[in-house]
Amino acid sequence: MAPKYDYGPVSDDGELESLASLTAASFAISLDLSRPWIASNVAHARVIRRGGSVVGGLLFLPMGQFFGGQRVSMTGVAGVGVAPADRGQGTATRLMHEAVRELRESGSALSVLFPATVPLYRRAGYEIAGGLYRISLTARGLGVAERTLTMRPIERADTRAIERIYRKQAVQRAGWLDRSPYIWSRVQQSPKGGSTYGFLVEGERGPEGYVFYRHEPVGTQTGFHLWLTDLAASTGAAARRLLAFLADHGAQARNVTWYSGVDDPFLAHLPERGHEITLHEPWMLRIVDVVRALTERGYPQHIELRLELDVADDLIPENRGRFRVDIADGVAEVKRGGRGLLALDGRALAALYTGHTSPQQLALAGRLTGPDNALTRAAVAFAGPPPSLPDFF
Repeated sequence: MAPKYDYGPVSDDGELESLASLTAASFAISLDLSRPWIASNVAHARVIRRGGSVVGGLLFLPMGQFFGGQRVSMTGVAGVGVAPADRGQGTATRLMHEAVRELRESGSALSVLFPATVPLYRRAGYEIAGGLYRISLTARGLGVAERTLTMRPIERADTRAIERIYRKQAVQRAGWLDRSPYIWSRVQQSPKGGSTYGFLVEGERGPEGYVFYRHEPVGTQTGFHLWLTDLAASTGAAARRLLAFLADHGAQARNVTWYSGVDDPFLAHLPERGHEITLHEPWMLRIVDVVRALTERGYPQHIELRLELDVADDLIPENRGRFRVDIADGVAEVKRGGRGLLALDGRALAALYTGHTSPQQLALAGRLTGPDNALTRAAVAFAGPPPSLPDFF
């Protein structure tokens, strides 16, 4: 008889301990780190059981993601793990299929994760749709010395100002998060311990920028690296003041590193070359609800066009079929029907949706079919900055 699998929330302390143990084994971390991580997010933890025993699990991270200047409801997925003895038997695939179905029922439009392996998540309808990019340069190579604005340590009362500055930056990027408390806590406090420092830039009308950073050791050598867990500015003057602040660490700091995108605005203030941008991790996106995803995102202003999609989805029946998308003044109205001029599956739609892959390139790859004029309309509709995501989860 085939083993019976069961999926659902963590039911008791015993299951929490089992999930913490298999998470520690899956990610090569100590139980002392995995246990509080799972316990603090236990309401969003899900497990899969075989014969009543926990053999896999994951965490949901409800939040939002910005596309076209608008927030789209999104649930991150983290900590996907399977007990060592149950790997290679389809357990992880079952777990992800059940998770996607639950996300559909919960009303989330999108889901995003960072894959340890790509085939597993493609079987659940996810596709690579953007990147987390690592920017690195030497502290002495910053070359910015503008110190007109003042800086001071961040205080608890600065929380709203910090969130406002971040949002002003994030809403203009494709794929950046509308951060949940979970993500903000990881920015301001290291999950592995150690001190995180925060400084605020003050302008004439109030806060204009901030940085959070940690000191990372440099092997057996003296000095340290500066690891920036967050860097944001709402004005050019604040950006230059932050870069000067980082340059002032050059006596001891070797490299300055942070996550961002290839279009990071701070790089425009560097007087010389010398920085490196590398793809640190790709992220994958799943269209959980086609209608909500297309309706909630923003589109270029001052255009008026219609897209006629024919979408295939092996896992979510409600996502299948033809959709007519009428776009005007940055807003889309989505209805069933149309001629289905652009035929693609949910994974290709994910790559198109974020702007990661153009419709023309998807067509060349054999993942989308349609006439040239329909491809051109889709390229206009999903045009925007290159999709990135600076928060690893």
